[in-house]
Amino acid sequence: MKLLILDDGYPSNELIYGDVFVHVRVKEYIKVHECLVASFLHKADYVYEGVCVKALKNIEQFKELIESYNPDLILMHFAMRDVIQEVVLKSTRRFIIWVHGYEVIGWYRRLFNLEIRDLHPKKFIYLIYFNILQRREFRKVIKESNRSGRIHFVFVSKWMSTIASRDTLFSKIDNFSVIPNPIDDKLFKYSDKAPELRKRILLIRTFETKKYANDIAFKAIRLLSKYPLFNDLKFTIYGKGKYFIPLTNKIKMYPNVELYNHFIPQKEIPASHATAGIFLCPTRQDSHGVSMCEAMCSGLVPVTSNNSAIPEYVENGVDGFTTMNAREIADRIKYLYENPSAFLEMSKKAASDIREKASIKKVVEAELELIKNMNIPSPAL
Repeated sequence: MKLLILDDGYPSNELIYGDVFVHVRVKEYIKVHECLVASFLHKADYVYEGVCVKALKNIEQFKELIESYNPDLILMHFAMRDVIQEVVLKSTRRFIIWVHGYEVIGWYRRLFNLEIRDLHPKKFIYLIYFNILQRREFRKVIKESNRSGRIHFVFVSKWMSTIASRDTLFSKIDNFSVIPNPIDDKLFKYSDKAPELRKRILLIRTFETKKYANDIAFKAIRLLSKYPLFNDLKFTIYGKGKYFIPLTNKIKMYPNVELYNHFIPQKEIPASHATAGIFLCPTRQDSHGVSMCEAMCSGLVPVTSNNSAIPEYVENGVDGFTTMNAREIADRIKYLYENPSAFLEMSKKAASDIREKASIKKVVEAELELIKNMNIPSPAL
């Protein structure tokens, strides 16, 4: 089969922190099918780790590419309003559309990410207006999917499927699957953790958004500093973004906190995983939690938040901890410090559980089966 995959955030040598979870899939797809990736973000065509990526300037170029390439199936990640209007709804082709969150979540669920300047009446109304337009277009896609069956949705969690239905005000979505993002268990390999690693806490996050609750993580670190055990702990923090300096200023005085104002290339993350035993990753909202699951795959025990899709991937007290606030985060880290045997057991469980839920093999097999089932000849655009 010929597959055309649209993903604006597809990784490149210049964008190593692109949508790696899409690239992991495509590397497996090309073993079975002919694949071409298209992106509006990149300025020139390129090849990334064996995957050909076509740069698009506008929607018209995308339409021309569909005609010339003539794929059997079009796969889309992060389908936004203009693509929905001009391609999906005006086409008779068959599509699989992955829903990661931004495409369907109502503005009222993201208020935590607004700055004071965003609350200026004109800007706030602008944000609401375009969010409503996006969700309205997605509602049309759901309606078309229910009517014709030529569009199938993949939600990366049950929570995401529920929110998509609620926030598009569509009571029933007929054609969908819940399939997690694949976790690269070939890259993130498990090896037994030494008990001492329960004292080593790792945080790898973007600091560009408040969605990832780094402020809550740092509040937990400050709470832990009041205990004698704190001096026996070590925190290693990697990240970059507009909030990095303001937030890290509150913990940089601690000698056992290492701060790195940069990202780590994907291939180098396992080496950082190998030096730690706890992955600190609270969040305000997450449709999956890919970096958390990658850490679990390496055997780190996640200390995260009890919200959105997180409980689908972390069983509290079994393969990690889901918490409600900074105090609970501090208490769980203290518990692991005082109970090395529990740490070792949870580490093994984290690695085995996430492989069972989201290994490359398991996810790609499910997606390839879906692609096979969607392969019904369609007229040209």
